[in-house]
Amino acid sequence: MEVKGMICPQCGEMNPPQAEQCTSCGANLTSSKMVVCEGCATENPITNRFCQGCGRLLSRPELAFRREEVEPEVKEEPSRGLPLTYIFLVVLLVLAALTLLVYFLSR
Repeated sequence: MEVKGMICPQCGEMNPPQAEQCTSCGANLTSSKMVVCEGCATENPITNRFCQGCGRLLSRPELAFRREEVEPEVKEEPSRGLPLTYIFLVVLLVLAALTLLVYFLSR
């Protein structure tokens, strides 16, 4: 399989295989991190998902490590508190009890 080129880690532009700088944004392509394909041992830019040599999906252990480090976002449940209806009922019961108390004490 023919090597098509190198993908720029900055802008994603496809560049010639021997390019040292990106033809689109000018980023340095020689210092890019490389991933070695487990199937054919071809070096690929870390931005590639598939091997330029054999087309195999590249393993990315650094991404798996990052996934383990990142804790899942915990959604906080809204504070329920006492619903307004219950508070209203309690106040109503207290007023009714006080009214009855005053009524029976004044007889």
